[in-house]
Amino acid sequence: MTSASADELGSRYPRLQEYLGALPGGAAAYPDCLARRGVVEAVLSALPHFTDPAPQPVVELLTMPRGAWIPEVVFNAAILAMADRARWSETQILAWHRALNRKLFRGPVYRAIMAFFTPRLLLERGASRWSAFHAGTTLEVSAEGDHGGTAVLRHPPHLFTPLLLRIYAEAFGAALEHARATGRIVVELAEAGESSARFVARW
Repeated sequence: MTSASADELGSRYPRLQEYLGALPGGAAAYPDCLARRGVVEAVLSALPHFTDPAPQPVVELLTMPRGAWIPEVVFNAAILAMADRARWSETQILAWHRALNRKLFRGPVYRAIMAFFTPRLLLERGASRWSAFHAGTTLEVSAEGDHGGTAVLRHPPHLFTPLLLRIYAEAFGAALEHARATGRIVVELAEAGESSARFVARW
């Protein structure tokens, strides 16, 4: 990376630079942590398009490798890069992801799957559904009564930032909506450590 591109990353892509700087090996970190390509494509294809050229490191991140799985680090970095490029606040990022997940769950594939889920069944199947779309990380889900539950995500150090974890909280909330949870649905990031996170859901 040239000094010019490094300076540009620092000024225009602060979240991206901070994320990659915290990882051992930067964008090459944790090659065994993967996300299924279909999920990645659905998210990245919906991101804003820009007419101005991106610096080469960002272009490389957005050039997805072939195969059924994409490195989780690359996926996370691409989300942060686009959020930085759009100059989105955290509130704007989370609102965009909630809207996107609502749209995805209304689509033909997810709508058919979610038709069979209740909130309780969604919690019971949460770990297996996560492992169907992610490798190298685990999600442990447990119900708390009829209107709540917790989920613990375990991952290598710094794979997910607090912002990325809140993005997943939005996805979990949208899933509960489409599993016909009633009342006000709240999914909060209760704890975020280097290698684990805990979510609390209520409805």
